[in-house]
Amino acid sequence: MNEALVFLLVMSAGFLNRFRGGGYGAHLLPGHPRFYVVPLVGLMVYAFYGHDGEGGLFPYWLTLPLIYLWWSWWPWGEWFDLGRMPRRWQGRKETWFEWAIDRISFGWDHAALYHRHVWGLLPLVLLVPPPVVPLLAVLVVASYEIGWRLAPRENRPIVIG
Repeated sequence: MNEALVFLLVMSAGFLNRFRGGGYGAHLLPGHPRFYVVPLVGLMVYAFYGHDGEGGLFPYWLTLPLIYLWWSWWPWGEWFDLGRMPRRWQGRKETWFEWAIDRISFGWDHAALYHRHVWGLLPLVLLVPPPVVPLLAVLVVASYEIGWRLAPRENRPIVIG
């Protein structure tokens, strides 16, 4: 595949993911931004793989957006900062999911973010060998760490990650 197209797909996916999180004016739309992004993810996957790709019984254009929806649904806790900011819970009580992830991670944000992503990416085992899921979770945590090291003060570490 052409490198420019891969670059465009990666940048588009990054933009859509930030939009899903409420950035780029998404908070102005009615409902949660994830419901606007999931169909666009399906279109991107369709453009990349065609109508069935190599997904067999699980066509990628349908399965990957649903996995993305599952992944985006779970709470993010306050782990995105990897322990760099004080816990504040923004005036709300933590969910059972956040409580459970905090306990199995012993309060370590790197481990909590890892566990959150393993849980969120778990449905990927329908499409890839099971060891891929924990590897992807490690890459996510590493990308967040790199983002925080490169831009800790510009409020852009997550975008970089």
